[in-house]
Amino acid sequence: MSAWLAFIDPVRAALFALAHVTGGSIGAAILLLSLLVRAALFPLTLKLARQAARTDALLRKAKPQLDALTTRWAGDPARLFQETQRVHREHGIRPVSSVALLNAAIQLPLGAAVLRAVTSGVARGARLLWIADLARPDAWLAALAAATAGLVTALAPAPAGGAATSRGLVVVSATITLFVVWRMAAGVGLYWLGTNVAGVAQTLVLRRLVPRARN
Repeated sequence: MSAWLAFIDPVRAALFALAHVTGGSIGAAILLLSLLVRAALFPLTLKLARQAARTDALLRKAKPQLDALTTRWAGDPARLFQETQRVHREHGIRPVSSVALLNAAIQLPLGAAVLRAVTSGVARGARLLWIADLARPDAWLAALAAATAGLVTALAPAPAGGAATSRGLVVVSATITLFVVWRMAAGVGLYWLGTNVAGVAQTLVLRRLVPRARN
């Protein structure tokens, strides 16, 4: 048995176990699994949010230097990049977070395993609410997943580019989610939707636990 199949089998078993808890509903089991995964990863998410807040504070402190570099080296992108990296090192700003990489390393394989479990027959013929077959795509579910993805992005702290950049990210996040989920089995869309809903709740909690500096 390959390592990948050994990873999928526990996910499939977990779905059947959760379906038993939810009265035999595979759809409810998929939603519950997504919520349990996000709950289990919340300590990691909290650590990531605190790191992001520290990085944001460091960037605000370094902003005058970075703005001066942008003006001085506007005609030399290579030198601008080099000098920007130097300022980042001086202030201890890390462009890539190891915690973020770990979070992605956990989330992505789990999502892929759910996709494989659903497409291998776990959800075939299963129903939930208006969805007649969780093994087939559903347009309304895709729209809900896209809307919640946009909401997660909208609730996140504003990026360096300000409100305009934030609105752009909301549109991009919602559009990509709609395009992807529209083509996938509804069971995968349910997992995506559950993850987004949990993400909205966690973002609201993190706003209280990890206050951000204001402009």
